[in-house]
Amino acid sequence: MSVRAYFPLTVSEFHSWPNITPSIGFTPHPRTHGLKGDALDEVEWLAMAYAATALEEEAARTGEGRVVLAADIPAPTNTTEAGGDVLAFEPAQFDPTKVVSAHIDDPDELGRLTDDAQNNLAVLREASLVWYDASEFGELIELTSK
Repeated sequence: MSVRAYFPLTVSEFHSWPNITPSIGFTPHPRTHGLKGDALDEVEWLAMAYAATALEEEAARTGEGRVVLAADIPAPTNTTEAGGDVLAFEPAQFDPTKVVSAHIDDPDELGRLTDDAQNNLAVLREASLVWYDASEFGELIELTSK
């Protein structure tokens, strides 16, 4: 069975696309696999939010944005409870050909990042994650390289 999983990266890590190796992934708990519609969207959003939060402090310290890749992968077996209806797994099982989209901190907000980690943490916690299709990754890398 395949599941939707979320892999957090910093923007600089994402710039190495597709040669990347996330260290952790997050996925909805198997007990949620029967959900549909809004309930499914909510649990998938929660897993994506856990992925973004997992990278928050590192991104704040380095002064860069977060990228959360969404991929459809075989259900991982080496999971731990992350909280709520979300599981974490390490090392991340990752195949770039299975990535369907990315959520990235709003590029307009990234301009507010400085060398002050506390300021950056506040910016990242306020920033919206913007969705991009995998076909837009080249454009996204260019946009975040400026």
